[in-house]
Amino acid sequence: MGLAGRSPPVDVTKALSEMAARQPHVLLVEVPGWSNTRIFTERELFRRSWIESNSPADSDILLTCGTPSDDLNEVLDRVWDQLPGPRVRVKVNHPTEVADVLDQAREALVECSAQQKDALTRTAVKIPHAAVTQSPSNDPASPGTGHGGMDHGGMDHGGMDHGGMDHGGMDHGGMDHGGMGMPMPGGIGLAEGGPDRDGLGLDVLHVSLGPVLRYWPAGLVVRCALQGDVITEASVDLMAGSPTEKAPSVGEVLGSSSGAGGDGARLLSVRYCDQVASLLALMGWERFAWRAFRVRDGLLGGMPLEDAVSELSALGRGISRSKVFRWSFKDLPEVLERLDALVGRARWVLEADTHSGEPCLRYTADEESGRLQQVPGLIVGLDLFAARLVIASLGLDTVAAARVGGVDA
Repeated sequence: MGLAGRSPPVDVTKALSEMAARQPHVLLVEVPGWSNTRIFTERELFRRSWIESNSPADSDILLTCGTPSDDLNEVLDRVWDQLPGPRVRVKVNHPTEVADVLDQAREALVECSAQQKDALTRTAVKIPHAAVTQSPSNDPASPGTGHGGMDHGGMDHGGMDHGGMDHGGMDHGGMDHGGMGMPMPGGIGLAEGGPDRDGLGLDVLHVSLGPVLRYWPAGLVVRCALQGDVITEASVDLMAGSPTEKAPSVGEVLGSSSGAGGDGARLLSVRYCDQVASLLALMGWERFAWRAFRVRDGLLGGMPLEDAVSELSALGRGISRSKVFRWSFKDLPEVLERLDALVGRARWVLEADTHSGEPCLRYTADEESGRLQQVPGLIVGLDLFAARLVIASLGLDTVAAARVGGVDA
């Protein structure tokens, strides 16, 4: 066969890139005020069967919902440094832009020349002095952890002769290391010592939870002192969105898809359904979580309000009647009570005022700020998992809390 009859050469790299990008893993970051954009993005990811990731190490795309402030953008820069290549960083402000942004992100993900250029220009990850993004898991690739910024290349142990060193006669018993500030590479200090609840001496680690965590209030940072996995001290702070950019209004979000009923009530119920679904997913009960997600997305797609009320009532009964579920979290009764209240709020807001532009059951800014200030007292003495459940169960509106100011506790 002549050359004219041969098939064109296959670009193996391009083909492999296309195959790998069929189901991209997306790390979503919600900027305070853009919860509706994040919810629409999650809905579109589910429709496409794309994966929402839990950490930078498992992500192909870093997608920011909203316009962050300068301090939050610095955190995102550090998270971006931890994404392995090929990688893409994009931003979406309005729900109507979500589909186009995701399409563009996937095209950029398989653009081999651009990815090769990104790989060549990447710098080593620098570990900040105080990481503001932590995952409660032990994943070494979680934000704020890892040895990515440690360069051992310049350390030459070849000329060190340990053979003549005799440690046998060295008595360290009288040496007190408590006051020694021994920094690790990158400026991270060693753990300090401190008594725990049993009177034993344990290391005290200072870590921060947020603001980049799944199922976590937007912009919230909780700085903790840990002994083991138990929180002994805590304080809260907020990172805001851009002061010059505004999130889309209720009408812009729902458009003509809301159907009959008050748009304000519908969107507030969407918010409560999202909080219910996030808490249930964090608890590990996906069967209940997906029912809440289905109602949330249905309300955005024009589900009749009567059908949504019926679905939420059935979800509430299922949660109340599941003995295994209630027993699993019997040590956190306040979490179960708040979960029941969130389900009730999602239903009541539709039943009470479906045709009003001012839906009921909304906390004031002062109330939200007060609830935020209570977080440290609620989580001290709990382990990290229980603390995350307590925070998720509060259903905090960080945008309203930030209006009052003075959130640093």
